[in-house]
Amino acid sequence: MTEAQAREKILNIERGWVGLQRANRSHAPIIDAYNSHVPLPRGYRVSYTDAYCATMQSAAAIKAGYTDIIPIECSCPRLIELAKGMGIWVEDDAYIPKPADIILYDWQDGAGYAYTDNQGAPDHVGMAESVSNGQQTIIEGNMAGGVVGRRTLPINGRFIRGYICPKYYKKASAEQPTASDGRGGVKTVKQIAKEVIAGKWGAGDERRKRLAAAGYSYMEVQAAVNALLKSSGKKSVAEVAREVIAGKWGTGEERKKKLKAAGHDYAAVQREVNKILK
Repeated sequence: MTEAQAREKILNIERGWVGLQRANRSHAPIIDAYNSHVPLPRGYRVSYTDAYCATMQSAAAIKAGYTDIIPIECSCPRLIELAKGMGIWVEDDAYIPKPADIILYDWQDGAGYAYTDNQGAPDHVGMAESVSNGQQTIIEGNMAGGVVGRRTLPINGRFIRGYICPKYYKKASAEQPTASDGRGGVKTVKQIAKEVIAGKWGAGDERRKRLAAAGYSYMEVQAAVNALLKSSGKKSVAEVAREVIAGKWGTGEERKKKLKAAGHDYAAVQREVNKILK
């Protein structure tokens, strides 16, 4: 299991709870999972009528087998205390959360949140599901009406108290196979990254969708792509395609010869050019 897969594991548990609610006690599996933990934090057994935002984050950690990297508590203030003790509390306005980071809120955050450090008592907690374009989507328990749902907030916006950043890498082993290669074998993240660089997975949203549909972590693959390109100094197919459109590689046979001489896949680059122009 890679680090990205470790993060997806706990996120998938929480995704499976979206829509559960306290009113009809469909949220009971969350409470039961928390109460199954031995010993119970502070000896307190959570009831089905209690607020359960912190309980849900802890229950997901229990079900995932992550109690060694995520603090277990039904109290938001205690979660912060425990996270500090584990060295995984981040209180930095410049921090950009990763999927499966845990976010604490303070609803009393003032209007000057952009230039002050919120140090108030936390009121609520959720887990970052995705982060893009300056926004984060968060899965939370005990939202208005006592339901499990999603919220979208600006990164480092108002009400954010800080982040619990579990060390998911401790649950991962480097360069594990990610999925079948269609021939009875498996491909690693590095192999998929090389295919991305060669233009086999498209670009932008198309790449993201195709990778997700095939069971790959887009963020993990993209990180590997960036690392490979940085180490080799080679440009991606998308970058070269944009240069072709800008006229930097000539036309016709001249373009083909120059691209091949530079080590680029002419057919992949031309497909990307056609896609961009289309």
